[in-house]
Amino acid sequence: MAIVNTRVDLDAISGTPEYDGFMSMLRGSLWRLEKDDTARAWIAVEDNSTIERFGFSRSDFPDAQPPEPPTYTLPLSKAQRIAAVTAEYSAHMAELRDAWLAAAVADGENETAAKATITQSVAERKAEFIADVAAIRASTS
Repeated sequence: MAIVNTRVDLDAISGTPEYDGFMSMLRGSLWRLEKDDTARAWIAVEDNSTIERFGFSRSDFPDAQPPEPPTYTLPLSKAQRIAAVTAEYSAHMAELRDAWLAAAVADGENETAAKATITQSVAERKAEFIADVAAIRASTS
């Protein structure tokens, strides 16, 4: 695969699949999507900076179309984000509880090691949950 840093590099591979792929990438670079929470929509913004770096202009890509914007969803509030993290944490803790109980009932000689591993997982998951909630509370949005 050729390294393409300049228009000269690109012209050197003209007529190859690599050239076609690079031109496709350039075509795709013409648009970026920006989420506009005020307008409650995704906005396709034309950006020619990448193609211009390689000596092209917008007229070199007459068929390039903006991408289909994704469905807009309102950002979750802090309370909603904490509730989602809490639900995920609770479900994971229930799985760990069930695993600990299964180890106690059925693991025989491996019971102590299995329970220790699960207990460690519980401690790690609890620390992760506390950090996640703290990060949400500290965020500005």
